Amino acid sequence: AVGGDLVDPDLLSGDDVLLPGDKAKQVVAALSLGEGKAHGIGVYGALRKQEAASGDQTHVKAMDVYGRTKHQLRGAWFNFQAEAAYITGTTELAPSTAFPEHDVSQFGLAVRAELDAGQFGSVVDVLYASGDSDLDDAKQSAFRADPNYEMGLLLYRHVLAAQSARGVVTAADTNLVGVPAEDRERIATRGSATNTVAIFPRLRVRPTDGFEVYGGALFAFASSLPADPFNSRVIGGGSARNALGAMSTHVLGTEYDVGLRFRVNVNGMEGTLGAEGGVFTPGDAFSKSDGQHLPTVGALRLLLDTRI
Repeated sequence: AVGGDLVDPDLLSGDDVLLPGDKAKQVVAALSLGEGKAHGIGVYGALRKQEAASGDQTHVKAMDVYGRTKHQLRGAWFNFQAEAAYITGTTELAPSTAFPEHDVSQFGLAVRAELDAGQFGSVVDVLYASGDSDLDDAKQSAFRADPNYEMGLLLYRHVLAAQSARGVVTAADTNLVGVPAEDRERIATRGSATNTVAIFPRLRVRPTDGFEVYGGALFAFASSLPADPFNSRVIGGGSARNALGAMSTHVLGTEYDVGLRFRVNVNGMEGTLGAEGGVFTPGDAFSKSDGQHLPTVGALRLLLDTRI
């Protein structure tokens, strides 16, 4: 497959990549082998040019490799999938006095192993996304996964999104710079998993047809020391400091998630009703300057889906 895009965010609703005033164009190509089979591989590539309202440009190449395999093991099915992506190029976004243009070098890897034994099953997700602890060097190396790639309920979607959103404001503090930094609105992760090494094992059981209960624990670490733009420069003097002002560490914390879903089919219409809850216990990466930790965070969400 080959294709191309001319992207205007003003014509998109809820776009997660571009900001108002941005424009982008890209050429893409993909090759997939084994579609519909037990084993398959695929490659994808893209050449992208993006221009901000200020005129600053980004020129990058994205390369992606994907593979999957499925085997039967004593009455159970074992599925294994892996995908790796690398982005390289240059960008003029978020320039500094020393480096008006940055080299882009970002890497992401996702792996899933699943065992389906009918009534019982398990799955393990592993995610690596490169980070960037040095805000003043010549590189931008923080890889951001698609916001629709879910890895737990709380850590990436809410906790880190809120922490990074704070940086949009603090990066403009006049104690940091005389003139607010350019492109600081791009600091916020907006729910994307980034700068992380995460392992998320889960178990599930189906007591009856259509009813499923599942749960697991997400163990998360930072691939690079988290660096708040204000605290790292003003408080840390260039060393990585978190959004709460303390020295950064690699331990993000542990999240415990549970959920249940009930599916029913009536006259060709499928309905799903579910509930999911999670509790995140922050690690040392969320410690405060007085040595205390960010409090435990919890959430509950209800799901309702119908298909005709």
